[in-house]
Amino acid sequence: MTDYSGYLICSDIDGTLVNSAGEISAKNLKAIRSFVDGGGLFTLATGRMPEHARTFPFLPNAPLIAVNGTVIYDIHKRRILREYPLDSFYKDVFSYIDKKHISGIENFEVYTPSGWVLEEERGVAEFYDVYEKEKVYKYLFRFSCASEAFEARIDLEEKFGHRFLFDRSWPFGLEMHSPESGKGNCARVLKEEFCPDVHTVIAIGDYENDISLFKAADLSYATDNAPEHVKAEADKIAPSNNEDAVWYVINSINS
Repeated sequence: MTDYSGYLICSDIDGTLVNSAGEISAKNLKAIRSFVDGGGLFTLATGRMPEHARTFPFLPNAPLIAVNGTVIYDIHKRRILREYPLDSFYKDVFSYIDKKHISGIENFEVYTPSGWVLEEERGVAEFYDVYEKEKVYKYLFRFSCASEAFEARIDLEEKFGHRFLFDRSWPFGLEMHSPESGKGNCARVLKEEFCPDVHTVIAIGDYENDISLFKAADLSYATDNAPEHVKAEADKIAPSNNEDAVWYVINSINS
């Protein structure tokens, strides 16, 4: 059996771990189990809520990086280990979005400790008043056009990037969260605080919100289905999510 002790793999889910049908391939699953049996730590770094991990045929054996790096979560004890919620002072940001970008937004979501809510009726500025006093991890704005989502990210980063992070997990979705959050920050916290015996963090991802994870990792892989500008930020390229990318990365260790 290969010795994987000291390694921590942080894998994105959509477009990385799962294929286009949303399934984990048999090869990926077998490789993950072999990696864990060999002493390695495997976790998920995802924009989804923590409990989504329970839909898979395995549970990570290291704390989860969830809600786009706004939560570090112990899936076994169902306990938040660290969280990075938004502060409550962003009404000006929402007013700006409502005036400048609302025409391109189909709907938007809010993620809180109790779950996520899809909003399709109210405007963004009005939505702020609803959640002003609640703990919010992130907002997700779903655009009808990928180019509009990209342009909104550039615009919002320029005007408010000193106060908030603006990330895309896929071409049409723009997320807003705390500047202290992000997958990369959480990976550093895992290595420094929660997984002290780890000497090598390996990141696997496919989109822009994985770039901070790539930068924080000791070794990073972008899947072949990732856009070219995302691939450019990774150390290496793995096969696509439809070609057992996680299996490939695990089998590349010590080879």
